[in-house]
Amino acid sequence: LILALHKEDHTEYTPAMYTLAQMGESVLPRLQIEVKRGSLRFQQNILNTLVLIGTSAVPVIIDIVQSGTPEMRRYATIALGKMQATSAVDALIESLQDTSWEVRRNTAWALGCIGARRAVMPLLPLLHDPKSNVRWCAVEALERLADSAAVLPLIEALKDKNEIVRQHVAAALGTLGDLQATDPLIRTLKDKSGFVRLSAAQALGKIGCTHAVFPLIDALKDSKHYVRWAAAEALGNIEDPILSPVLKTLVQETDEVRQNIEGYCKSLLKSRRTPQDVHTSAATLFLRLAERRSLLRESSVPDNTDELVRPLSTHETTPPEELLRPANQEPSTQEKWWKRFRFFHH
Repeated sequence: LILALHKEDHTEYTPAMYTLAQMGESVLPRLQIEVKRGSLRFQQNILNTLVLIGTSAVPVIIDIVQSGTPEMRRYATIALGKMQATSAVDALIESLQDTSWEVRRNTAWALGCIGARRAVMPLLPLLHDPKSNVRWCAVEALERLADSAAVLPLIEALKDKNEIVRQHVAAALGTLGDLQATDPLIRTLKDKSGFVRLSAAQALGKIGCTHAVFPLIDALKDSKHYVRWAAAEALGNIEDPILSPVLKTLVQETDEVRQNIEGYCKSLLKSRRTPQDVHTSAATLFLRLAERRSLLRESSVPDNTDELVRPLSTHETTPPEELLRPANQEPSTQEKWWKRFRFFHH
């Protein structure tokens, strides 16, 4: 059976693996010897056999992590993570210092899969690892472990030079949900990478701090459509007493309507109105758009609806012209899309 593990054809070595696994602990001493010799394919087949055997084979796999070749150490750490071997946590923590960056990366992933909270502090130095792959795997592990001790180091990691790392960091901070991350994530909405801005907007929506409402409204004019969409969804998730119910209808609108809303929000922000003015004006516009599509019955609008739909006072910004244009006036080029939209959605 062990000789069959040398074969290249999976139809020959796979039955041998399952047969050896059924033999259980009795074959472990022989497999522990054989795993240190032969080709890489042979060693991988033995490792897969150990995984099939289960928990009793964990000490043998730990021995591979500690004394195997770099390639086998890399595969063994993945195996321990998939097995969620809690008894291997100490060995994996030591493996975070491995000379191979691939082993460090896979070890961080394995600790996250196992869910070992005591691995949080040993994982933090990996946020400064020379390899970006190691850094973002460490971030993912910290996100899974969800320990508040990682919040401040992750906030600092928002400055990482690699945009993939920053993207993972923003997502992790959203999962942790700590209010300390609100201001750093608001600053991240200005990141040069669109995907980082996307993660920052989504994270702010998960945290739910009302302090992020106006930066997210500003993000509705982002150059990337997926950032604008994420900002709209985030605003809908934040429990703002005025904007929350109407912003939930925003994500159901067409691209043209959303573009109109983004332009209006931009004019509101430039007008330097008070926060209440901006809230009420934006809410009025969103409600009018929702009424066009009969979406109000699908949204949880607060009881003080009259306040939301009150006429705009003279000191407030005028809503988009196409909403108030007299019927006998010829529509402008910018208004033609609204006429088409109204025709199809009444």
